[in-house]
Amino acid sequence: MELSPSWDLVKYKNNVYVVDSLGAGDFKDFKEFFNCYGESIENISVLVRPGVYAGRYIFINANIDIVGDCSIEINPITKAIDKDPTVIFANTFLVPTAIKITSSTAHSTFFFDDSVVSLKRISVYGKLDDLSCLAIACKRTVINLLECSFVSYNSESIVCSESSKLYCKRCRSVGGFHGVEINKSHARLTDCFFSEKEGKGIQVRDESEMISLKHCTITKCKQQGLVSYNGTKKVKVIDSHFKGNCLKEWGMGSIHSSGKCRVLVKNTLVQNSDSIGIVIGGGSGNFDNVLIENCFTGMIVGANVDISECIINGCSHIGIQIIKVIKGAVVLENNSITKCPIEIARSDDAPIPTLRGDKKHAIITIPSIDSKNENIYKEMRKARREGSIDARYCDHCGKTLLELQHESKTLKTCDNCKMVLYCSPECQQKAWKLHEPHCEMFAKTKLAAIEKQAIQTNLERTNKNKKSNFNKTEENYGIL
Repeated sequence: MELSPSWDLVKYKNNVYVVDSLGAGDFKDFKEFFNCYGESIENISVLVRPGVYAGRYIFINANIDIVGDCSIEINPITKAIDKDPTVIFANTFLVPTAIKITSSTAHSTFFFDDSVVSLKRISVYGKLDDLSCLAIACKRTVINLLECSFVSYNSESIVCSESSKLYCKRCRSVGGFHGVEINKSHARLTDCFFSEKEGKGIQVRDESEMISLKHCTITKCKQQGLVSYNGTKKVKVIDSHFKGNCLKEWGMGSIHSSGKCRVLVKNTLVQNSDSIGIVIGGGSGNFDNVLIENCFTGMIVGANVDISECIINGCSHIGIQIIKVIKGAVVLENNSITKCPIEIARSDDAPIPTLRGDKKHAIITIPSIDSKNENIYKEMRKARREGSIDARYCDHCGKTLLELQHESKTLKTCDNCKMVLYCSPECQQKAWKLHEPHCEMFAKTKLAAIEKQAIQTNLERTNKNKKSNFNKTEENYGIL
């Protein structure tokens, strides 16, 4: 043990335990070690040899050093680790999977409370049948992750809460629900990769101080790539790539911010969102040299923003949609909006954008739904769910079927999609420019639903016939 290159880094030299992959030390794996000591660990150093199976659950909230055979930063004067408490858990191999930690039914594979933590080149694997396990959860902790990998099918990779600080570099998270969730905390992510999330790539909420992304890639998340809300103060995204997020989730942005948040997005690419590229619904924002392409809508802006040198290309609905802004202005400078049916649309209660530079854009104004009408629509939707009234209404003017009946009128569906209602050809014509991008998609959705229902009906009929034939067979053999 004394020949190990980590021996001089051990803090508690009088109380050292060895976890050895060959079983030659005090414990053959982490599971055996933690089964022995549990949560009563205090002032212990654990020397980890490469290749160890780490077990399914590690709970750490004491003064404990977990030191691998690796190089770490130490105090140049004392030649020791002098921050208390400190957890060091590292893997010396270049291959990140050399030490594997497989989560099982515990709430968290790692849980850190009031600690300073460093994990280096560690891989955490979730299981298909594990619905709740997190890879890492921490409270009031400073945690540094370097070249770590998280593959978890039904869980979140990292959850930081209660004034924690997360510094994550060259890490990857594939599968699971959210990649990172930040609650009342601070996070900086550099050169990280998040993919194939059932939820969001990164979620920031509950008055978190800041989230910073640099050289990160977030792709194939069913919901937002990055979302901040509930009092998040600052979002910073630089030199990053968002691709193929918001899968079939409408009203969401691949980058989505709300509340009084300050947002900076620079030198970033947002592609192939089934919904919206970027949504900023409050606070303020600066967007510089951002490329948004092949989304449904490029940007939805409801905040004091400055958008400059950005390219929005190939969006199937609107390039930039401006909604009501509580305070401030919308400034557009030298942006390029191409191959979008509508370049810029603003609701009639939204500010007229200030255009700077040589590039000019066509701006159309669309009617907004004021609070009174919104309350009416809420009541109509509630009544429709309860089945108390026929709450159908014209998609353009908003008149209900009951109102139209007093005018000897009725509602008719769009001939193509069969899903949107109008009270007259005039209303349909006025609404066409906004409805056209949706129409074909609605038509395909309706057809798919009909086909699915037909398959389900045939399947039920087949199962019923099989059951009937089985019962007849049992009667013939005298079983029943």
